[in-house]
Amino acid sequence: IPNSVTHIGYQAFYFCNYLRSVTIGTGITDIGSGAFINCRVLSMVTMLKESPENIEAEITKVFGGQTRYIMLCVPAGCKEAYAANANWGTLNIAEIDNNKLYGVCSDEIKWTVNLETKTLTLSGDGNLYDAPWQTLETYIDNIVVDDKTCILLSQDYFTLTGWYNSQPDGLLYIGKSLMGIKGESSATIIDIKEGTTTIAPDAFNRNATVKEVNAPSTLKHIGTKAFYRCGSLMSIDIDNVET
Repeated sequence: IPNSVTHIGYQAFYFCNYLRSVTIGTGITDIGSGAFINCRVLSMVTMLKESPENIEAEITKVFGGQTRYIMLCVPAGCKEAYAANANWGTLNIAEIDNNKLYGVCSDEIKWTVNLETKTLTLSGDGNLYDAPWQTLETYIDNIVVDDKTCILLSQDYFTLTGWYNSQPDGLLYIGKSLMGIKGESSATIIDIKEGTTTIAPDAFNRNATVKEVNAPSTLKHIGTKAFYRCGSLMSIDIDNVET
């Protein structure tokens, strides 16, 4: 939407089922009720205006129940202004610069989504336990993780990404974290590869076939319910692990 546009009307894009992203120019002053309601695949809204103060819009009515699925992208250095606004602050907000979205989450873990290469990059020495980029799953075909980043998220946070779809069935790793098993498996023995530091939450939750797990000496963390209700599990070979 060009900078010359000042008003987006009532239900302007109502039920646009194929609308995935929208960029709104700097001239916008008013967004009508229901403007983007029932846009079921809309996941990214980019605002070129540096401040929301002069924009008349009631966000819950503009986007309806879609607000939790939308990433609001704002110019570099403008996140605080939008986050502090009672209206716009209800959305998940990231800054955008040179076609890259970025932010900080969890234990000061830096994340970046490069929209050109469709790459999610995670870096930082700490635990990752939330995923503010999750609404951008369809823009992620590659994942690059710092060796020091401990992923304490279940694989469910990644299942809609292109990266997940490109992975073979079997044990699923992101960096040094074992996320679980992708696809159907009747394996009774799990040999976790050397260098793995983390078993993600829910990694083998309710797995009925696994009887034995052999962990490497590098394993340091086991996530919540990683082996919950594994009825056949008889032994786990681990040492010096945090849970």
